[in-house]
Amino acid sequence: MIIVGYTYSSNPINEDVAFFNIPATAIIKNAFQFGLSYELSDRLNLDGVFYYGFSGDATEGQILNPQAVTPTNLFGAIPGTTVSYDMTAFMIMVGVNYKFKKKVDD
Repeated sequence: MIIVGYTYSSNPINEDVAFFNIPATAIIKNAFQFGLSYELSDRLNLDGVFYYGFSGDATEGQILNPQAVTPTNLFGAIPGTTVSYDMTAFMIMVGVNYKFKKKVDD
């Protein structure tokens, strides 16, 4: 059996708070999956998946400093600074599926 998939997520990070989200991992906008399962016997399958995801356009914003917060600068943005992220992820998974024989009552 072969399975192909695509996942889309709109960018959940607003540029105003990009600074706080730089350490966040796996912020993926587009992802493609390809999987297959091969039956080795009646009870044994070999499964595999390849995953490729990327963040799309890099999210960019200003560096923020909580000590610089004012009524007109709510996030404490430091003028003239920039911080951004751009992510790509690859993953390969392999698994074995074994079906145990059902116990039959005599």
